[in-house]
Parts: sequence; C-alpha cells; structure tokens
Amino acid sequence: MSDILDELRRNLQKWQNSGKSSGSSGGKILPYVIVILVLVILVANSIYSIDEKEVGVVTRFGRFHGNRKAGLHFKVPIMDRLYRVPQTTQSLAFGYRTTNAGIQSQFSKEDYSHESTMLTGDLNIIQQSFAIQYIITGPKDWLFSVDSAPVLAANRRGLLDNRIKTIRDVCISVVNHYVGNNYAEDVQEKGRELIAEPARLEINKILRERVNLGVTLQNLNLNQVVYNDLVQKAIEDVNAAEQDRDRLINEGQEAYNKEIPKVRGQAEQTVLQAEGAVARFNALYTQYRENPEIFRQRYYYETMEKVLQDSGGKLTIVDKDLENFLPIKNLAPAIIGPQVQ
Repeated sequence: MSDILDELRRNLQKWQNSGKSSGSSGGKILPYVIVILVLVILVANSIYSIDEKEVGVVTRFGRFHGNRKAGLHFKVPIMDRLYRVPQTTQSLAFGYRTTNAGIQSQFSKEDYSHESTMLTGDLNIIQQSFAIQYIITGPKDWLFSVDSAPVLAANRRGLLDNRIKTIRDVCISVVNHYVGNNYAEDVQEKGRELIAEPARLEINKILRERVNLGVTLQNLNLNQVVYNDLVQKAIEDVNAAEQDRDRLINEGQEAYNKEIPKVRGQAEQTVLQAEGAVARFNALYTQYRENPEIFRQRYYYETMEKVLQDSGGKLTIVDKDLENFLPIKNLAPAIIGPQVQ
C-alpha cells in the first residue's frame, strides 16, 4: 500500500509541475491521468504468479482467505495480502553446520556440541550428531500457528526464527530421550532401528498434535557416535580384544577341523575292525562247538606252520628224552674233515 501511495505522489508532483508550465489545459487533463495511473498501479499489483516450488497463502483483512497453487492469480488490492511458502525439502543439522556442501563438504568451526552431547542408558556421554529433512505440509499452520518472531538461539549466539527453534528443540529432546533408553554400543550399532525411525515418528506426532506447526519430517539420519578420549581408548581396547578372541576361535576351529575328523575316522575304523573280529570269532566258535577236535588239530597245524616259517629253516627237532639218537648236532665238514671219494 505504501508503494502505491509513493508512486501516486511522485506522479502527482510530476503532473503538477507540467501543468504549471503548460497552463490551464494541463490542469484539466491532470485528474484523468491520475486516475489512469492509479488503475494501472492497482491492476499491476493485483496480478501475481506462484512458482511450482511454492504455495501462496492469501489473507483478506488479516484473516486467512485461501491457498494458491502454481500459476497466475488475482488478489483484491489493499484488502488481500500474499505470503509465499516454499514446498521444497528443508534441512537442519544438529551438532554441526555445513558451510559448503559438496563432494568434500566444509563444516563450520563453531562449537555446536550442546546439540549433540547426550547421556546413554549405561551412563556414557557421547556426541550423537544428526540431521533432518522436512517439508512444510501445512502452509496455513506454518504461517499462523506459531509466532515467527526472531528469538535467541540455544547457544545464545544470534537470533533464530521461533518456528525453526521449535523444530530444533523438539528434535533434540526426542533424540535425547531415545538415546537415554539404550546402551552406547546399541546406539552405535543399531541407531537406525532403535533411534532414528522411532524418533522421527515421535517428532512428527508432537509437531502435528501438540505444536500444530504444519511440518512433516521425511528423514532423520544419525551420524557416527563420537566418544571422549578415555572412552574411545577403552572401546578400541575392547575391539582389539574381540578381534583376538575371534582369531583364537578361528584357529581353534581350524585345528578342530583338521584333527577331529581324522581321529573320528580312525575310531570308526577300529570299531569296524573289532566288530569284524567279533563276528569272525562268533562264527568260528559256533563251528568249534560242533567239531572241537577238528578245530584243535587245525589250529595245531596252523600254529606249527607259523613257527617253522618264523625259524628261517634253522630249527632242529630232537627227542626231549634223548632216546632215539645221539644228541650230535650239525657235524660240519670242517670238523670231520674232507670226505675221500
């Protein structure tokens, strides 16, 4: 409205100056020119366009009148006011700030650890930074449900839109709650299942039902957990011990796989041999009971055959009572002398 009045004043001053110079004819034309200029300015300010990446919110005499989608639209001069609300995905980082996003992103050196310092369920203090992506799904609520006046940021450095501060406070509170209900190791290894997704749903519920901010979180991504120096050293020691444990288990399993199957094979072979020997003995015993004398003679002959074979042909058999012949053994030719033909 002030722009229209300023434009009218400038044009009025211009035509007054020209009227004074041109005489009475200029004074008669001046009112018509002013009316035409006012109409042109009003029409020009009444037609507007909405981009595809935004939605327009129109108020009439300060009250909500309606939303406007992409395209050309008309508003009533003076009575209507237009607000443009972006519909693209917005991002917020917690515990850090990105100054230059890209393949090798650059981060602010300012300390934002107050946003990411959290206490776990096993009383470990960790740095759990994270980021969210959200979209404004309720333009009317975004504009009018929460005061958008600048407020002091959490770190008391600079001012922040109260709506953004509300989102930050809710996110930090909910993520702290879920981190506090889990052990540090679980936060590090299962953060997405235990924290990220449940926290996102909880934040959306709070923003929708309690705050009515017109915002929906699409993603909540947790970064790597960072410990202080003493805790980090202890974790590294635990990891080294776990690696040694796994190595020793693997070596023991390898030795087990190498020796146990072999011993089991030998045991099975011994059992089979014993079972075969038992089966043979049982078969022979059955036959022995039927013809014991035949088996005695057979085993006697077999035993003697084995004894004679083991002697190497040097066995001498004599009568133990020395009744059949003289006990002269192996009278070699070297002793008796050469025989005369």
